[in-house]
Amino acid sequence: MLTALKVTFLFIGTSIGAGFSSGREIALFFGDTSPWCVALSSVFIALICALFLVAGKYDLIPNNIAVKVATFFAGAVSLVSMLAGGEKILSDLTGVSMLGIIMTLLGAVIVTLGIEKIKWANTILIPLLILMMVLIFAKLGAPVYGGSVSILKPIHYSGLDVLLAGMVLSREGKKLSGKQIAVAVAGIGVFMFAILFILQNIVLSDKMNSSMPVLGVSTELNMRGVSGVLIASAIFTTLIGALETVVVYVTEFASKITKLKPLAERKNKCFVVLLSLLIFYPVSFLGFEKIVDTFYPFVSLSGIALTLFILFKVIMFFIKNRAHNRTRLKKVSINST
Repeated sequence: MLTALKVTFLFIGTSIGAGFSSGREIALFFGDTSPWCVALSSVFIALICALFLVAGKYDLIPNNIAVKVATFFAGAVSLVSMLAGGEKILSDLTGVSMLGIIMTLLGAVIVTLGIEKIKWANTILIPLLILMMVLIFAKLGAPVYGGSVSILKPIHYSGLDVLLAGMVLSREGKKLSGKQIAVAVAGIGVFMFAILFILQNIVLSDKMNSSMPVLGVSTELNMRGVSGVLIASAIFTTLIGALETVVVYVTEFASKITKLKPLAERKNKCFVVLLSLLIFYPVSFLGFEKIVDTFYPFVSLSGIALTLFILFKVIMFFIKNRAHNRTRLKKVSINST
């Protein structure tokens, strides 16, 4: 049970970033739709997680160039949005611009030295962030039940975290039994429905149409400082994970080119980290809202495409496995007679 719950929180920790914790991606994908949409999305997300865990268990996760490029793109988009989100939240909290550079440089140092210790911060941060959202939700009063129902929006949103969180989950599949996978998937589904329902209500309560709805609503409720610090912390930890992902793929790419092979050496990791930031930091000047609204839908569609491909592989695997078992049983039956 404990192992399964760890997998549940692993998905949660990978999913909660600037777009999620600020409420921006919820506003983008769901708008004023019915809570039934977030309920459907929770089911789809849970099913996708189950698919990736099963695919990981049976070594069915593809590792071709298309998947690598798509995962790198998702990591780069996450990195750029965290850079922009960090600047946005720190500027809103302090009134001082360009403080995001300090967060960025600190993240670069941690990635260079190793990010193992930052995982402990997530075990504290995530419950506090969820508690803050629950408190805001409680202060808002009656939840929203109206709105239109759509099946396309839940499907679209469910593909958003596939390329990063899904791939991370797939590596855990080998360690889990069928029962543990079921428990982990159930936990993910329940959590996602609860937090998405809460976030959607917060977003719908934002009358100012803020780029960060959670911060906007918490300001009205005199909770700006606490929510701002927690959102900034979530952005920081996700920034580190996204930067590490980008650095890993840049290093892998460099290792395949003779002239760039020195970049793949451990002693040059600091240079690769700074090079990655030099390339992607200027993109963050587009602004947090524009980055999320422009790039997140493409990441989601890429995730859906990968999900369909893996679903096909899993179905074909079990069909072939079933056919093989039938053939083996027939041979046993013939030999026994």
